[in-house]
Amino acid sequence: MAWETSRKDFRFLWEAITVLVRARKWPNETLAGLERWCASVNLEGEQLALTVRSAEILPDLLRHLVASSADIYSFTPQKTSLEDMFVRIMGEDRGL
Repeated sequence: MAWETSRKDFRFLWEAITVLVRARKWPNETLAGLERWCASVNLEGEQLALTVRSAEILPDLLRHLVASSADIYSFTPQKTSLEDMFVRIMGEDRGL
């Protein structure tokens, strides 16, 4: 059973995509509604960083954002680099 969980976690790490969205006028209910698609939601000013489980949900996610009436200036999926993947799996280097 532990192997299945580990394999699922690894698959998420491999398929996870960060999406950077630049927008203004975010309705609060829009941000709360993102939880059904996103593993993490981080808003700083106009920049929203989302981690989604797979690229397959990107069209639905974008439709949700557009329907929210926020002023969206960019929606940019970022594939995780091999280095970032390594850090996610192994953890941060905390020195000796």
